Amino acid sequence: MRGLHLLLLICLFSFHLPSNNFATNETDKFALLSFKSLMSNDSFEALASWNDSLHYCLWQGVRCGNRHPDRVTALSLGSLSLSGHISPSLANLTFLQRLNLSDNQLTGNIPAELGHLSRLQNLNLSVNKLDGNIPTELGHLTRLQDLHLGLNNLVGNIPSTIGNCSNLKFLGLRNNNLQGTIPPQFGFLELLEILNLGANNLTESIPSTLGNLTHLSELYLFGNNLDCNIPVEIGHLSRLQILRLDRNNLDGNIPAELGHLSRLQILSLGVNNLDGNIPSTLGNCSNLEYIYMNSNNLQGSIPPQFCFLEQLKELSLQTNNLTESIPSTLGNLTHLSALYLYENNLDGFIPPTLGQLKALKNLSLHANNLSGKIPHFIYNLSAMVDLRLSRNQLDGNTTAEIPFCDP
Repeated sequence: MRGLHLLLLICLFSFHLPSNNFATNETDKFALLSFKSLMSNDSFEALASWNDSLHYCLWQGVRCGNRHPDRVTALSLGSLSLSGHISPSLANLTFLQRLNLSDNQLTGNIPAELGHLSRLQNLNLSVNKLDGNIPTELGHLTRLQDLHLGLNNLVGNIPSTIGNCSNLKFLGLRNNNLQGTIPPQFGFLELLEILNLGANNLTESIPSTLGNLTHLSELYLFGNNLDCNIPVEIGHLSRLQILRLDRNNLDGNIPAELGHLSRLQILSLGVNNLDGNIPSTLGNCSNLEYIYMNSNNLQGSIPPQFCFLEQLKELSLQTNNLTESIPSTLGNLTHLSALYLYENNLDGFIPPTLGQLKALKNLSLHANNLSGKIPHFIYNLSAMVDLRLSRNQLDGNTTAEIPFCDP
């Protein structure tokens, strides 16, 4: 009886493992060999096993299916220093669900034929040297969940057809040379969780339709040439944790509706042309850890409601036109490690409540209109590594009297 059990186990084990006796789908095999033929450098010899001594389902980076054991369902060749062009013949791998060629040295265009891979769920071509346009045909990939094309040399407009990929959860196009507008059709990607279009050359306004992306947790539009106002509809993104709109040409007021983003952890709006007052409603974003609003044209006072941001670690409001005094309520921010308020028009005294900020490492208040004596608590902040108080109207020497000061 034990021998019979052993025989059954061997049979089952053999059934589930690929072997050289497996049926061969010549189309899939030749598609893979076509890919190999266009590789000009394989310094790690990742494709050395791609020959007739092994069934192609056993080649490095290749995975075949369970229901169709002769059909390739995944090709994963990331971080192997491969050089060459992507073969259009990969489109013949009609059962392919995952294609990962990231972090290589691939050049040339993204083949439009990849848009025929109707079963594809994950496409990762990021961190290569690919150029040309993003094929509009990728909009045919209705099962696609993750599209990674960032850190390449792609140019042209973002195809509006990507708005047809209704199952997308991740869309990453950062660090390319993409131009034109953000397609308003992205508002149809209702399952999208992460949208990263940062560090491109995108222009015009942020589409209000992005407010439809109610599953969005991270939105990166930094480092473009976007202009006009921040859409109030961004305040509808109740799951948003990271909002990076810094280094654009955005103008107008910061929408008070951003105060509805109760899960927000990072708010980065620096280096724009924003004006008006800082909305006090941001005090409702109780999970905020980092606020960057530096290098704008913001006016008015620092909202005392910031005292409710008990998780805040860094507050950067430097290089604006802020006036009035530093709120004493900032002393409630016991996790604060960096406070940058320099190059504004703040006046009054340095509030003694800042002495409660035992985690404070960086305090930059220089180039304001602050007056009065330098408070003694400054000397008791043991975590302090960088203090800047110069170019104010403070009594005493704002550099030499403070041993950790960087003048």
